[in-house]
Amino acid sequence: LMSNTPNLVNAVSMEDWPETRQILLHNPPSQTQKYLTQTDERGWNAIHWACIDRHVPPDILSTLLHRHTPSQIAPALLSRDGYGYTPLNFAIKGASDDLVTSLVNVCPP
Repeated sequence: LMSNTPNLVNAVSMEDWPETRQILLHNPPSQTQKYLTQTDERGWNAIHWACIDRHVPPDILSTLLHRHTPSQIAPALLSRDGYGYTPLNFAIKGASDDLVTSLVNVCPP
């Protein structure tokens, strides 16, 4: 059974930036909010992948973090994988101060 639902987590994890842009920019934020909480078998969502992958184009990272209201993006930012890690944990581990600051500014604790 094939689903027509865009798979944002797959697009980001596969570094398919054209598909990622298509999903983010051609669907309303109320719809892409649902895609942000999609997870893979590890329990990672698109923001987990964006925080662990240093090759994410800045425009995609900005769109992921700033296209949604804090209440829309909070479930994805606070989502824990199978080991209890959030996207913020990945950003801290990757020593990306700019990314850590962006995550905290988008959804302050």
